[in-house]
Amino acid sequence: PGKAEVTALRVGLPHLGSKHFLYMMRDLPEGSFDNEAVSKTIKALWLNHFFALHVLKSIVVLLTALAYVYFVVQLHAGHRSNTSGAAFLAESNEEGGRMVFCGWLILISNFLTFINLALQLYGAIEAYDDLIEGVIAGTLEFIFVPWNIFDILLVLALTWGVYGEMFDTLPLFEVEPGKHYNVAGLLSMSGLFLLVRVIQVLRGFELTGWLIMALIQNVRDMAGFILVLSIILIFFASSFLTLFPFQAGDEAAARRLDEMIANATAGAFDATELASELKAAIQPEPEGFKSFSDALLQTFNMGFFGDFDTEQFEASINPDIYTLLFVFFMVIVGVVALNALIALLGDSYAHVQEQKVEQTLRLYATGIVEYYNTMGPFLRGRRERSLAWTHVLRVGTDDNEDVATREWAGQLTIVKLPTASWRLSLRSGRSTTGLPISRLVSRPWTSR
Repeated sequence: PGKAEVTALRVGLPHLGSKHFLYMMRDLPEGSFDNEAVSKTIKALWLNHFFALHVLKSIVVLLTALAYVYFVVQLHAGHRSNTSGAAFLAESNEEGGRMVFCGWLILISNFLTFINLALQLYGAIEAYDDLIEGVIAGTLEFIFVPWNIFDILLVLALTWGVYGEMFDTLPLFEVEPGKHYNVAGLLSMSGLFLLVRVIQVLRGFELTGWLIMALIQNVRDMAGFILVLSIILIFFASSFLTLFPFQAGDEAAARRLDEMIANATAGAFDATELASELKAAIQPEPEGFKSFSDALLQTFNMGFFGDFDTEQFEASINPDIYTLLFVFFMVIVGVVALNALIALLGDSYAHVQEQKVEQTLRLYATGIVEYYNTMGPFLRGRRERSLAWTHVLRVGTDDNEDVATREWAGQLTIVKLPTASWRLSLRSGRSTTGLPISRLVSRPWTSR
């Protein structure tokens, strides 16, 4: 046998690390990343050039999340971050000062997020040659990215809530006349948006990226199931609601009680009648569905968690019909729908497992494009030129060294053939997948 040795190959791949090539690869269907040269280039670009930047971004997001949690906890404990509030007493100055620090940290982080969103929008517009086309198509492309929408909502809600508390421009819990928002409501919704923000940055780590991809795929595959189940819940909630009459007794009893108290104050006091009214006022509320929203919530709890009260059967207008509807609903939702959901999620997980390597590369490519958009043409050009050559170490022997070289030449051919096809399709302005590609390959990639 020949002597084994390591052969170093220096392969020129000036296009694989460019923004426009990754735009193209990201928009293509499954199978586009099933290539060793593309795989190694994307991994090298992400780990060596963008991973440190992603770690820094993740640290900022983590600090923002911790500041948000501390701010909300202290706010619930009765402390305030504005010096004009009556609760900002001498003994709470320390907590209030920490809340001010966390508030400013949140506001600065939101400002950086706003700058990042603006650069993302500029990068999407700049990817097109024509300015008008870029403004329209690039803006639409930016809007239709769910992560961008949640980031915009996070910046608006969290900034508004924290600013309103720190500078006392919004009520804390009450909704005052003319003001339809309060600090508690805005901060409550901000928690949901901040959770999505944390999930977004976790995609870039090997430990959590795979799990995030599986969860996202599950949500996508559940879209049709959620639609059908929502229709079922709406109709069954309506059916249950019709079996319980409108309860107007509480309001009438309250008005009558007010009249009795007024009469007692005026001197016309009837102890027996007043005691009877008080007894009626403190009676427990009748069982049943009091509104459509209450019916939806109770129907959901009934079908998914088995939370139901048998006293509602007798409290309904027609217990027999209520029992029949209940059994029918539990069979459809509790047996058929939930078992179908389990099977659906199993198939979804299997699909993600089959495409794990390619989906990870596609995720890295998407992250690289996002960071490319935040850079100017000069910095982006330096990054792209640093990937002009790919260095590969191949273990071989003296006898099969030429074979290894030919194998890599074949890999390059696989990459170059679709690239040449995309360049030829410029005459029609459309790619083989039907996507517009003038913004991708109409100009040299390495020049931008």
